[in-house]
Amino acid sequence: MLTYIPTFKRKNTFSGQYYRSLTVLLTLLSTWIVWFIQFAQPFELIKEYGKFIFLGITGAIFANSTGAGGGVIFIPVFSSLDFTETQSVSTSFMIQCFGMTAGAISWARYYQQHHHMDKTWCGFIPCILLCACFSVLGLWSSELWQLTSPSSLHTSFSLFSIALGIAIIFSSKHRYLQSKSLKSIDYPTFRT
Repeated sequence: MLTYIPTFKRKNTFSGQYYRSLTVLLTLLSTWIVWFIQFAQPFELIKEYGKFIFLGITGAIFANSTGAGGGVIFIPVFSSLDFTETQSVSTSFMIQCFGMTAGAISWARYYQQHHHMDKTWCGFIPCILLCACFSVLGLWSSELWQLTSPSSLHTSFSLFSIALGIAIIFSSKHRYLQSKSLKSIDYPTFRT
């Protein structure tokens, strides 16, 4: 009597994406090692500034859980480190450049891989272009008109933190289900 013995083909786990990820990881690791050995006392440097890793993690957790951004954590810390207002804002912008670029690339890849033919996502590209145009216009106009801040960073941030805290408490107590219907303000993004 012949019996059928099923055979299974083993999936190729060493695909191109695996090698690509491994290459990126090894490149970043080797770059970090080369950078690390450039210092005279690298372990003292880590010992002195290693606490900022936890600051970054705390800021990232707060930024991702509330949508308010990591500046709610970073700006008070910068103030306690005796940063000037210009240094605080410049450092915050530098942090945002990395975070927002990574987020924009991630969303663009997600759109390209999963939703580029989806009709419910047809407003994605017009919305991105509209936001990008107004962001650049805002930057240019503030540089052109040499706008100054309306008050000190400490006062502005204190008021913002109080308003943010109230908004978080209010939104956590009054959660409503979002409607699936479009509002009239959403329709301009669907024009192609």
